[in-house]
Parts: sequence; structure tokens; C-alpha cells
Amino acid sequence: MAISRETLQAIGGFEPFARVLAEDQAIGIAVKRAGFDVVLSPLIVRNVVVKRSLRRALDRQIRWNKIRYAFSRPTYSAEFLLNPLPFALLAGGMFPLLVAILRIAQVALLAIVTDAPLRGRDLLLVPLLDLLQFGAQLVPYIDNRVTWRGYTARLGRNTELIDIAKTA
Repeated sequence: MAISRETLQAIGGFEPFARVLAEDQAIGIAVKRAGFDVVLSPLIVRNVVVKRSLRRALDRQIRWNKIRYAFSRPTYSAEFLLNPLPFALLAGGMFPLLVAILRIAQVALLAIVTDAPLRGRDLLLVPLLDLLQFGAQLVPYIDNRVTWRGYTARLGRNTELIDIAKTA
């Protein structure tokens, strides 16, 4: 993130973000609210995710879900529309199979377009991952605690860290 001194002063410096988990997003929102433009770099940075256990991957996804929920509950709630498989299962009939096949095709096409390594057997896991994502999406509605780098806290508005405690 690059920010001019003028812009930094206009948003009150870094101090207002000292107790914020997603400080990058909070700073971007503050910059926009102060009347400055927020511009994303055209350079694509590949995010390399190290191999991790399913539990660690779910914990990370749940933390990100809680962050998005803390910034905008209506927008976060609308994200459920991006995952049609759970709704297709409720509809029954052949609809779930059709949605699962379309999701597999979508992920395969995305892998081809982005030149991402993807094995055929990985594609068969897409429907299961969609269902896990749906479950993970429900968590912020019932729990606002996050653990990050050895600390546990509750997330307030805009990811303000509340009741921070060192995790044993």
C-alpha cells in the first residue's frame, strides 16, 4: 500500500488503525471517505498458499469471512448468492447435479485461463468445497472471535479488535 503524507494526515495517521485486524481495508475506506481516490495496481501478484491442513484452511477462511462481515453485513450476506449449490440441494431433483457440474466446469475454465495447476481429481472436490464454504459463511453470524498470531479478540465494527487476550 502506498499513501502520500497528505493523505495519511487527512485520515489521522496510522494511530486510528492500531487496533484493527484488517487495517489495509480500513485505511482504504478512510482514504476514500476523506475524498481521495483509491486505485488498485494493474500488476497481478500471485498468492502462493502453502499446503496446510483442512482445519487450518477452514480457520483462515472463517477469519476472512468474519472480517468481511465486520465491514459490511449486507454485502457479506449477499455473498451467499455466489454459492448456488446449497440452494440447489434444497430445490432437489436433478438441479443439484446440474449445479455441481457447472461449478466443476467453471473452476476448470478458471484454471485454464489463469494457467493454474489443477488435477482432474481436484475438480471432483469442488462441490464438497462449496458446501464447506457455505458452512464457513454461517460462522460470523454466531461467533465474532478471531485468533491471529497468538492473540484472541472479538471483532467489532470495521474489524476493531475488542478484548484482546494472549492465547495460551
